Amino acid sequence: FENNYETKPIEITQGLLFSQRDTLRTIEFYSNSKYLNGDKDELGRDKPFFNVNTFRVNVGVRATDLDVKDIKISADGITGYDEAFLLGKAAYEWMKESNFSQFLNEMGKTRAKYGGVVVKKCMYDGKLTLEVPAWKNLITDQVDIENGTIIETHYLLPSELMDKAEVWNMGEKEIKDIITECEKQKDFDGRIKVKEVHGVFPDEFMSDGGDGYTRQCHYIVTGKKEYDVYEEYEEESPYRYLEWDKVSGRGLGVGIVEDGFEAQVWTNDAVMKEQKIMEIISRVVIKSTVKNAGNNILTDYDNGQIIELQDGAQFDRVDLTPSSLPELGNLIKRWDSQYERVSSTFNAITGEQMPSGTPYRQVAILNQESSSLFDYRREEAGIFLSKIFMDWIIPYLVDEYSKKSELTSDNFTKPELEMLDKAFAHDKANKKTLEDILGGELVSEEMVQGYQQQVDEAIKEQQRTDKTRSIKIPKGYFKGVKYKVSVEITGEKKNKAVILESLNNILLTIAKNPAILQNPVTLDLFTEIMETAGISPVAMLGGIKKQAEMIQQNQQSQPLPVPNEQTQPIA
Repeated sequence: FENNYETKPIEITQGLLFSQRDTLRTIEFYSNSKYLNGDKDELGRDKPFFNVNTFRVNVGVRATDLDVKDIKISADGITGYDEAFLLGKAAYEWMKESNFSQFLNEMGKTRAKYGGVVVKKCMYDGKLTLEVPAWKNLITDQVDIENGTIIETHYLLPSELMDKAEVWNMGEKEIKDIITECEKQKDFDGRIKVKEVHGVFPDEFMSDGGDGYTRQCHYIVTGKKEYDVYEEYEEESPYRYLEWDKVSGRGLGVGIVEDGFEAQVWTNDAVMKEQKIMEIISRVVIKSTVKNAGNNILTDYDNGQIIELQDGAQFDRVDLTPSSLPELGNLIKRWDSQYERVSSTFNAITGEQMPSGTPYRQVAILNQESSSLFDYRREEAGIFLSKIFMDWIIPYLVDEYSKKSELTSDNFTKPELEMLDKAFAHDKANKKTLEDILGGELVSEEMVQGYQQQVDEAIKEQQRTDKTRSIKIPKGYFKGVKYKVSVEITGEKKNKAVILESLNNILLTIAKNPAILQNPVTLDLFTEIMETAGISPVAMLGGIKKQAEMIQQNQQSQPLPVPNEQTQPIA
């Protein structure tokens, strides 16, 4: 599998070959401003490298950036609000502990730069962590990266390998013997190469044998020999893959650097030609018809020396500037224009000063066009992460909090704190009331309110100084939660701007004419408008009905005015 990856390109279509290894190698070289064939020219001089890809990668990374604040767990219906609320807090605590922000940054940069990103699910001491393996350490199926075989290479110190003895169920002596064999290699550099292999293989690869095919995981230490130090059956691959620009027939997508392969090659070609021309035209060459004029103007003539010429004699500087020099600059600009079009990194989005006289409308259109592509790439990343949350992270959180049955978080807003503390006060008061009743005491409503007030006063100080709360989660509380909640990351399910504007209009409408909540006809029309705007009225119907009842009670409690000479009769 490794040999095929390194030496045999795949044929996307007849005559069109693709090597993932060579593509990734070229990306790595160009990103580091290095030539594939060396940095010296035929005369041994350094070749200039005019990097045109790095800043465009940075543009793509910034334009598709995702943050922790963009991730929201919401309820699919009115029955899932509590679960969504608790899972949101649990997810926030997990993201903080697992440094999820750094993971998002690495994921965004790797995807834009290389044309795709592999995300790996890791469990360390029972804790879930997501990682982005470096492409240089991966060997994958060139057609189907996510579902094919994946080999990830790790480089471990001998001490790190010894720490794996217990995990791999191996004796320390056996590990030490392997380390000793590896250290005998001539090219040993202090680290031992360990290959982590995942894929569907014949069962005969496992120690217990078999005739079928199963998904397996193997850890292989490579030295003079290869030692299969760990093996296990797998239910699913621990890797997920997301491309940048998907291409039919190959697994690796086209990234921003690969988009500019041709532009980088021919820009460098023009720059090298410019350098050679500049070396020539920077020389001072004199033509003369005077005999004994000397061989070198720098050594045979002093500064300011006057030369007497006979009639008809010449002593002039030779102009070595070729007429093609300006065209090289134009060629560089043309390749830059081609690259910005294919990668949608126009000057309007990079922040560069547009040429004088450029119409504002044209700049706005270019900005809108380039931004729309990056918005699409960002939405793809959001959908990808939503699947990871639903498949990996939420099941892990449900299992984790089902074991310890308590959620502690310091990420509560003031209304949330008040809601939790009020619920806590009610719970404590109810328990105290139950104890008194079972003890044979007669409990009045005033006594229950007193219990609640005591608890309220006890937690007031905590409200001012501490936002941390611990919530006990009943056993089986999250059962079937995947059918109740969903994960929104880029807002593809809801247009927040439109919803906020609609809510603001609804609020203004109620404030100006609260009577519409009282009339059944206008109330039905009002809820229909909310549904059309994408806002479910179910969650607030209780408040609407309560408000309508309060309005009706206030109107009934007010006496009708008595008509007289100064007032008009009520119709």
